[in-house]
Amino acid sequence: ARDRRRRWYRRYHHQCWLIQPTGASRITLSFQQFSTEAWYDKLRVYDGSTTAARELTPSGGLSGSALPAPITSSGGALLVLFISDYSRRAAGFTFAWTSTVGSPLPDGWCAGSDLRADGQAVGF
Repeated sequence: ARDRRRRWYRRYHHQCWLIQPTGASRITLSFQQFSTEAWYDKLRVYDGSTTAARELTPSGGLSGSALPAPITSSGGALLVLFISDYSRRAAGFTFAWTSTVGSPLPDGWCAGSDLRADGQAVGF
């Protein structure tokens, strides 16, 4: 039987987090937990503030249940993007980040999902 208290992400979900601390020269994203539908529900990380930046995740993004290695930016911004499809769901993921300079984030185009404290863990 399934544990009904467990929270799973929604179908057709599109969520982004812009991590851009003022004055940061590098940001490292670390995962504490990772579980998405393999091949279909993907997490992508970009080395900048838009999806036009270089993708830091493997081709096609991260999916499945293997805990990803830490991801480090080459500059002061990381964009994290998660997209799920219509089918199976999973428990999701938890990540935290650190930067060389921790300070409040400016409001970005990903309003409502900005991370505002260095080292803040995010569960999804």
